[in-house]
Amino acid sequence: MAYDFRDFLNKVMDMRPLEIISFGTQEGTKADKLSQGRGGKLAREAGSLDYAKKIESFLFFLQNVRRPSGIDDEEFQKYKIIVEALVEKG
Repeated sequence: MAYDFRDFLNKVMDMRPLEIISFGTQEGTKADKLSQGRGGKLAREAGSLDYAKKIESFLFFLQNVRRPSGIDDEEFQKYKIIVEALVEKG
């Protein structure tokens, strides 16, 4: 499985905030669970933990409208496509 945060953002671009939160929670939990147990080492090496953390930070931003601590400018800029899509929807 590919753990690509930009791909995640593209998947949620047309969703409403509550749908993004629900899907993101499921996606992050799934990546986190795949990091454990059988096959966990391969998932971690493929970036599952980093992917889950990025989703968690993005969901924090979406729910609190505040920049999560520990997010650099480059990572924070990735949120822009979702913010713009949500603003367009009203």
